[in-house]
Amino acid sequence: MEGTLVAWSGSSDDSQGVVDPSDTKQQRRRQRNRVAAQRSRKKHTEKADELHQHEQLEQANAGLRREIEGLQQEIKAWSQVLAQHEVSCVLGGRNLLLDLLAAPTPRPWALEGLELDVS
Repeated sequence: MEGTLVAWSGSSDDSQGVVDPSDTKQQRRRQRNRVAAQRSRKKHTEKADELHQHEQLEQANAGLRREIEGLQQEIKAWSQVLAQHEVSCVLGGRNLLLDLLAAPTPRPWALEGLELDVS
């Protein structure tokens, strides 16, 4: 019976060594489809994760911008207090605000390239 194909009876019967060639093709096709579906699901999951992370970063960025704006307002308010104090200061006619701003201390807003209006 060597070299002779046995007719397919509707199912594969590996216990007797009878395998329909179309059955193995179908199994390979199913395996390829399974792998492709896994890749597709993984890609969709990664895309959703990226979108979620992007939304979180946008929210954090907006919060930081609000904080910067609040701090700039605080600087402006303290600058006005200082300017009012300079009028009655007993230390003399020195402009303390200009001295403070000219001091070589690091200013975080300068690192970001933000414009700071202290007038």
